Amino acid sequence: MNSYTVHKLTDSHAHLYFDKLRDQLDLVLENAVANGLGIIINVGVDVETSKEAVRQTIDFRLRGNDKESGNNSLKIYSTIGIHPHEGVNYPTKESEIQNDLEALKDLYLNNQSLVVGIGECGLDFFFEHNAGFVESGLIVEEKKKSQMRLFEAQIVLVNELQLPLIVHCRDAWTEMLPYLNQFNGVLHCYSGNTKITKQVLETNLYISFAGNITYPKNDWLRESLKMIPLERVLIETDSPFLAPQSKRGQPNEPANIREVAERVAQVKGISVEEVARQTTQNVIKVFNLNA
Repeated sequence: MNSYTVHKLTDSHAHLYFDKLRDQLDLVLENAVANGLGIIINVGVDVETSKEAVRQTIDFRLRGNDKESGNNSLKIYSTIGIHPHEGVNYPTKESEIQNDLEALKDLYLNNQSLVVGIGECGLDFFFEHNAGFVESGLIVEEKKKSQMRLFEAQIVLVNELQLPLIVHCRDAWTEMLPYLNQFNGVLHCYSGNTKITKQVLETNLYISFAGNITYPKNDWLRESLKMIPLERVLIETDSPFLAPQSKRGQPNEPANIREVAERVAQVKGISVEEVARQTTQNVIKVFNLNA
């Protein structure tokens, strides 16, 4: 299939362009390599961060040719997309959605060896404590409709380009479930209970677990993990967010993927090596990666 060393860990979802990581990116990547990472997927959340994720990937690859960089064993890829929190910026502006998606399409067409998916996109109806992400002039139903229009447009794009979709779903499973057979891809930072998981397993989607799988109160999420075949599981950090339990309150980084892998191994009753091997193979498959 390729020449990846499949026992290495893979962070299937990180945001390397946010300040807490970007400002010390060389150290962040050195830490990642030191903790056994072989692949990082750098995920965009709007047009500008998608461009930045691609630029970081290009820059890393150029520097990777320098043997003194110390990062030759690590590969970084990018995705491009528009997060549901951005839906309030397109309340009735279908043409503006299309303009921005055309910009993302051009970004992909000009960087096809680097861009491996569309997203992060989806639905996030957790409004009450996210005032910074929503526009007060919109009522709740308008916020939901704006997110759904934005998500549906990205589903059209992903099927046109034949790429996997990276899906964000929070407090919106009732609305999300009918979409899940319309595309291939990954449910990022999975939050479904066992009832939802039974329905998700009827799709072809991969299911990605982040640092919250390590939180003591989240037994319900670990019960969902038990139901899912390892051949469908990915692991991620969602850096710089959702630091695992031992790093709670600190900025997260890809090196912390090991703690996520350890908890998945514990829940599944298998070795960390097996988790690393299979989840890396899963990432290679879903994103169609080549060495």
